[in-house]
Amino acid sequence: GGGKTTVRAFLDNEFRGELNVAAVECRSAWRPAHTGLRARAMQAVMADLYAALGMRMTKGRRGDLVALEDALIDHLNESWTVLFIDEAEYFGKYALDTMKLLLNRTRRLIVVIACTPRAHENWNQYYPDEADQIARRTHAVVSTNDINFEDAALFFPEKQFENPPASITYIAEEASRFGHFSLIKRVAEILEKSTRAEREEVKDAVQRALKQMAKHRLG
Repeated sequence: GGGKTTVRAFLDNEFRGELNVAAVECRSAWRPAHTGLRARAMQAVMADLYAALGMRMTKGRRGDLVALEDALIDHLNESWTVLFIDEAEYFGKYALDTMKLLLNRTRRLIVVIACTPRAHENWNQYYPDEADQIARRTHAVVSTNDINFEDAALFFPEKQFENPPASITYIAEEASRFGHFSLIKRVAEILEKSTRAEREEVKDAVQRALKQMAKHRLG
């Protein structure tokens, strides 16, 4: 519901002027329907990565997969880059292997992968070895499932609310609509100097946090 678009915009704003931020959208051509299309799928992965990073495929390299990979590695070693990969449900064996190769051979690359939970499960089912290698190189997995009471409660001190169960449940429900932990963090900052906050103060803090987030997105 807009989460991936929000992540992409956040990365652009957060690292503007500091790191290169590139984005690539996977497509069905990345995952071959049968073995006869493997070579075409590999070329599609390389072509999309090159385009995202502003690189040109020279005629001499176009049909040489090793040369394409080596040039990509050299390029990514030149400066710090955040590579955002969207629609990763189209990952196949070669795409997973390529991510592992890039993470192994580069020193300045941060990869952010957006995909559905089902797609992540499919990697582990159909490409268990490759998926395991990616998991070993993963620093964090962020789920966009609904936020539960226990997780929301971790953001607040013991005597923050007059009625903790009702207030925290309300905040968790509002956070699950959009923004998730970002909204909870903002509410916690707004209520930082309050103790035993009552219902109306909590509702006001949520509304203020939502306005902050809307302003941030527009900015």
